[in-house]
Amino acid sequence: MTPKVRIPFAPGAVREALQDDGDLTEHVPASLITTRDFPENIVRPFIIIRGAGNRGDDPMLRKPFVQIDVFAPPPAILQAEPFPIAADPEEVAWDLAGLCGEIIGHTTARLFRNCSWNGRWVDGPGIGPQIDKSRSENMPLYRQTVRVELTVTVREHPTFRWA
Repeated sequence: MTPKVRIPFAPGAVREALQDDGDLTEHVPASLITTRDFPENIVRPFIIIRGAGNRGDDPMLRKPFVQIDVFAPPPAILQAEPFPIAADPEEVAWDLAGLCGEIIGHTTARLFRNCSWNGRWVDGPGIGPQIDKSRSENMPLYRQTVRVELTVTVREHPTFRWA
């Protein structure tokens, strides 16, 4: 049987890098930097990371795009204790998204599972819808997005076993 390459989970690599950055986790706890869905209780800014594409001719060298969505709750929630932020939520989302782009854009030779990767900040903040009112008019979420590109070099062939 020919060995097959398991392409690294790029959103997980970005999540790990963001969770490891103290400047970011000072404002957004690592538990609120996720590749999953919105948190149950929205009491402060949070970050959702998603894959946005993957290109490359060689399975050992890929260039995945990752989208980082930063959400800030409305002012009444943002300014509440125990972690009050006395700033406009649109600006908070903008600043945190820019920080995420900077963190990933400066990442070089970072190890993640069976690969190493470098980051490049592609675009944002300022792309996509800015205010999400899908939860209700009373609970708008102020959103900013950045997209990053990773250059991922696979170092070994992992098996397709997850246990």
